[in-house]
Amino acid sequence: MFDMVFFSLLADKINHMNCLALGVSYRGNAYCGWQRQGHRADTVQETLENAISYVANENISTICAGRTDAGVHASAQVIHFATTAQRSVYGWQMGINTRLPTDIRVNWVRPVSADFHARFSAIYRRYQYVIEDNSPGNALFTGLLTPYRQALDAKAMHHAAQCLPGEHDFSSFRAAQCQSNTPFRHIDHIRVFRAQRKAPATAPADGLYLVEVGYNKDHQIPVGGKPLPFIR
Repeated sequence: MFDMVFFSLLADKINHMNCLALGVSYRGNAYCGWQRQGHRADTVQETLENAISYVANENISTICAGRTDAGVHASAQVIHFATTAQRSVYGWQMGINTRLPTDIRVNWVRPVSADFHARFSAIYRRYQYVIEDNSPGNALFTGLLTPYRQALDAKAMHHAAQCLPGEHDFSSFRAAQCQSNTPFRHIDHIRVFRAQRKAPATAPADGLYLVEVGYNKDHQIPVGGKPLPFIR
Protein backbone atom coordinates (compact mmCIF):
# COMPACT_ATOMS: atom_id res chain seq x y z
CA MET A 1 0.00 0.00 0.00
CA PHE A 2 2.84 2.37 0.89
CA ASP A 3 4.56 1.75 -2.45
CA MET A 4 1.34 2.50 -4.32
CA VAL A 5 0.80 5.76 -2.44
CA PHE A 6 4.42 6.81 -2.95
CA PHE A 7 4.22 6.06 -6.68
CA SER A 8 0.99 8.04 -6.92
CA LEU A 9 2.57 11.06 -5.22
CA LEU A 10 5.67 10.80 -7.41
CA ALA A 11 3.62 10.57 -10.60
CA ASP A 12 1.49 13.54 -9.54
CA LYS A 13 4.65 15.60 -8.94
CA ILE A 14 6.06 14.71 -12.36
CA ASN A 15 2.79 15.57 -14.07
CA HIS A 16 2.83 19.02 -12.48
CA MET A 17 6.39 19.89 -13.45
CA ASN A 18 6.82 23.16 -15.34
CA CYS A 19 9.65 23.51 -17.85
CA LEU A 20 11.03 26.99 -18.34
CA ALA A 21 13.67 28.48 -20.62
CA LEU A 22 15.50 31.67 -19.64
CA GLY A 23 17.62 34.09 -21.66
CA VAL A 24 20.58 35.16 -19.54
CA SER A 25 23.33 37.75 -19.96
CA TYR A 26 26.41 38.05 -17.78
CA ARG A 27 29.86 39.56 -17.45
CA GLY A 28 32.27 36.71 -16.85
CA ASN A 29 35.09 38.69 -15.23
CA ALA A 30 34.24 37.76 -11.65
CA TYR A 31 33.38 34.10 -12.31
CA CYS A 32 35.29 30.85 -12.80
CA GLY A 33 33.23 30.00 -15.86
CA TRP A 34 29.67 28.75 -16.17
CA GLN A 35 29.85 25.27 -14.66
CA ARG A 36 29.18 24.64 -10.97
CA GLN A 37 32.38 23.39 -9.34
CA GLY A 38 31.12 22.28 -5.96
CA HIS A 39 33.96 23.60 -3.81
CA ARG A 40 33.49 27.22 -4.89
CA ALA A 41 30.44 29.41 -5.42
CA ASP A 42 31.91 31.94 -7.86
CA THR A 43 30.49 30.34 -11.00
CA VAL A 44 27.63 31.66 -13.08
CA GLN A 45 25.65 28.43 -12.75
CA GLU A 46 25.78 28.27 -8.97
CA THR A 47 24.98 31.97 -8.57
CA LEU A 48 22.01 31.66 -10.92
CA GLU A 49 20.75 28.39 -9.43
CA ASN A 50 20.82 29.88 -5.93
CA ALA A 51 18.65 32.77 -7.10
CA ILE A 52 16.20 30.54 -8.98
CA SER A 53 15.97 28.09 -6.07
CA TYR A 54 15.07 30.93 -3.72
CA VAL A 55 12.22 32.07 -5.98
CA ALA A 56 11.03 28.49 -6.62
CA ASN A 57 11.35 27.54 -2.94
CA GLU A 58 12.99 24.28 -4.02
CA ASN A 59 16.39 23.17 -5.26
CA ILE A 60 16.79 23.91 -8.96
CA SER A 61 19.34 22.48 -11.42
CA THR A 62 19.88 24.25 -14.72
CA ILE A 63 21.16 23.21 -18.15
CA CYS A 64 22.78 25.83 -20.40
CA ALA A 65 23.12 26.05 -24.18
CA GLY A 66 26.89 26.37 -24.04
CA ARG A 67 29.23 26.27 -21.05
CA THR A 68 31.51 29.29 -21.05
CA ASP A 69 35.01 29.30 -19.59
CA ALA A 70 36.38 31.63 -16.90
CA GLY A 71 36.16 35.29 -17.91
CA VAL A 72 33.92 34.70 -20.96
CA HIS A 73 30.80 36.85 -21.22
CA ALA A 74 27.36 36.14 -22.68
CA SER A 75 24.73 38.47 -24.06
CA ALA A 76 22.33 35.66 -25.02
CA GLN A 77 22.94 32.48 -23.02
CA VAL A 78 19.92 30.15 -22.89
CA ILE A 79 19.16 27.85 -19.96
CA HIS A 80 16.30 25.58 -18.98
CA PHE A 81 15.08 23.94 -15.80
CA ALA A 82 12.11 22.00 -14.42
CA THR A 83 10.16 23.01 -11.33
CA THR A 84 6.91 22.34 -9.51
CA ALA A 85 6.64 26.02 -8.53
CA GLN A 86 3.86 28.09 -10.05
CA ARG A 87 4.93 31.65 -10.89
CA SER A 88 4.05 34.12 -13.62
CA VAL A 89 6.65 34.86 -16.30
CA TYR A 90 7.00 38.34 -14.81
CA GLY A 91 7.30 36.89 -11.32
CA TRP A 92 10.10 34.54 -12.36
CA GLN A 93 12.09 37.25 -14.14
CA MET A 94 11.74 39.96 -11.52
CA GLY A 95 12.11 37.58 -8.59
CA ILE A 96 15.31 35.98 -9.91
CA ASN A 97 16.86 39.31 -10.89
CA THR A 98 16.33 40.72 -7.40
CA ARG A 99 18.42 37.84 -6.02
CA LEU A 100 21.24 38.19 -8.58
CA PRO A 101 24.30 40.43 -8.64
CA THR A 102 24.14 43.17 -11.26
CA ASP A 103 26.60 41.38 -13.57
CA ILE A 104 24.07 38.57 -14.21
CA ARG A 105 20.60 39.33 -15.62
CA VAL A 106 17.61 37.29 -16.76
CA ASN A 107 16.46 38.96 -19.99
CA TRP A 108 13.37 36.84 -20.70
CA VAL A 109 11.46 33.78 -19.48
CA ARG A 110 9.44 31.36 -21.64
CA PRO A 111 7.45 28.20 -20.76
CA VAL A 112 8.69 25.34 -22.97
CA SER A 113 7.62 21.78 -23.66
CA ALA A 114 9.19 18.91 -21.73
CA ASP A 115 11.19 17.85 -24.80
CA PHE A 116 13.08 21.16 -24.99
CA HIS A 117 16.75 20.99 -24.02
CA ALA A 118 18.85 24.16 -23.94
CA ARG A 119 21.96 22.28 -25.08
CA PHE A 120 20.78 19.45 -27.30
CA SER A 121 17.92 21.34 -28.96
CA ALA A 122 20.30 24.08 -30.11
CA ILE A 123 21.13 24.01 -33.81
CA TYR A 124 23.93 26.59 -33.67
CA ARG A 125 25.81 28.94 -31.35
CA ARG A 126 27.38 32.24 -32.35
CA TYR A 127 30.29 33.95 -30.62
CA GLN A 128 31.98 37.32 -31.04
CA TYR A 129 35.52 38.14 -30.02
CA VAL A 130 36.18 41.85 -29.56
CA ILE A 131 39.76 43.15 -29.98
CA GLU A 132 40.95 46.75 -29.77
CA ASP A 133 44.20 46.84 -31.73
CA ASN A 134 46.92 49.49 -31.85
CA SER A 135 46.00 50.34 -28.29
CA PRO A 136 47.51 50.11 -24.79
CA GLY A 137 44.03 49.36 -23.47
CA ASN A 138 40.89 51.28 -22.69
CA ALA A 139 40.00 52.03 -19.08
CA LEU A 140 36.29 52.21 -19.87
CA PHE A 141 36.22 48.71 -21.40
CA THR A 142 38.66 46.89 -19.13
CA GLY A 143 37.69 43.23 -19.10
CA LEU A 144 35.12 43.71 -21.86
CA LEU A 145 37.48 43.52 -24.81
CA THR A 146 41.02 42.37 -25.53
CA PRO A 147 43.59 45.13 -26.13
CA TYR A 148 46.43 44.48 -28.60
CA ARG A 149 49.32 46.92 -28.91
CA GLN A 150 50.12 46.36 -32.59
CA ALA A 151 47.92 47.19 -35.57
CA LEU A 152 46.10 44.17 -37.04
CA ASP A 153 45.23 43.49 -40.67
CA ALA A 154 41.55 42.52 -40.46
CA LYS A 155 41.35 41.59 -44.15
CA ALA A 156 44.33 39.24 -43.91
CA MET A 157 42.94 37.71 -40.71
CA HIS A 158 39.58 37.13 -42.37
CA HIS A 159 41.24 35.46 -45.36
CA ALA A 160 43.32 33.19 -43.11
CA ALA A 161 40.31 32.29 -40.97
CA GLN A 162 38.49 30.74 -43.93
CA CYS A 163 40.44 27.53 -43.40
CA LEU A 164 38.55 27.01 -40.14
CA PRO A 165 34.96 26.28 -41.33
CA GLY A 166 34.15 22.58 -41.24
CA GLU A 167 34.81 19.98 -38.54
CA HIS A 168 38.31 20.00 -37.09
CA ASP A 169 40.33 18.94 -34.06
CA PHE A 170 40.92 22.20 -32.16
CA SER A 171 43.18 20.70 -29.47
CA SER A 172 45.87 23.33 -30.07
CA PHE A 173 43.33 26.08 -29.29
CA ARG A 174 42.09 24.57 -26.02
CA ALA A 175 42.79 26.21 -22.68
CA ALA A 176 44.24 24.01 -19.95
CA GLN A 177 40.99 24.35 -17.98
CA CYS A 178 38.70 23.52 -20.94
CA GLN A 179 35.68 21.53 -19.69
CA SER A 180 34.62 20.01 -23.02
CA ASN A 181 34.73 16.25 -23.53
CA THR A 182 36.02 16.55 -27.09
CA PRO A 183 38.30 18.94 -29.03
CA PHE A 184 36.30 18.42 -32.25
CA ARG A 185 34.06 21.29 -33.34
CA HIS A 186 32.17 22.16 -36.50
CA ILE A 187 32.36 25.81 -37.59
CA ASP A 188 29.75 26.96 -40.08
CA HIS A 189 30.92 30.53 -40.62
CA ILE A 190 33.66 32.87 -39.44
CA ARG A 191 34.14 36.54 -40.25
CA VAL A 192 36.83 38.99 -39.15
CA PHE A 193 35.97 42.66 -39.60
CA ARG A 194 36.91 46.07 -38.26
CA ALA A 195 34.15 47.94 -36.34
CA GLN A 196 36.16 50.69 -34.51
CA ARG A 197 38.25 53.13 -36.53
CA LYS A 198 39.43 54.71 -33.29
CA ALA A 199 38.94 53.27 -30.27
CA PRO A 200 51.16 34.27 -30.35
CA ALA A 201 49.89 33.47 -26.80
CA THR A 202 46.32 32.20 -26.45
CA ALA A 203 44.00 35.21 -26.53
CA PRO A 204 42.49 36.09 -23.14
CA ALA A 205 38.80 35.55 -22.45
CA ASP A 206 38.03 39.24 -21.88
CA GLY A 207 36.82 39.91 -25.42
CA LEU A 208 34.82 36.70 -25.99
CA TYR A 209 31.00 36.71 -25.91
CA LEU A 210 28.34 34.09 -26.49
CA VAL A 211 25.88 36.26 -28.43
CA GLU A 212 23.33 33.90 -29.97
CA VAL A 213 21.94 30.39 -29.73
CA GLY A 214 19.60 29.13 -32.44
CA TYR A 215 16.68 26.71 -32.08
CA ASN A 216 13.92 25.39 -34.31
CA LYS A 217 11.01 27.82 -34.50
CA ASP A 218 8.73 25.27 -32.79
CA HIS A 219 10.41 26.05 -29.46
CA GLN A 220 9.63 29.81 -29.77
CA ILE A 221 12.96 30.76 -28.22
CA PRO A 222 14.04 34.38 -28.88
CA VAL A 223 17.12 34.65 -31.07
CA GLY A 224 20.05 36.75 -29.88
CA GLY A 225 20.28 39.29 -27.11
CA LYS A 226 20.96 42.97 -26.82
CA PRO A 227 23.64 44.11 -29.32
CA LEU A 228 27.07 44.76 -27.95
CA PRO A 229 27.64 48.51 -27.53
CA PHE A 230 30.81 48.52 -29.63
CA ILE A 231 29.70 46.16 -32.43
CA ARG A 232 27.68 47.12 -35.47
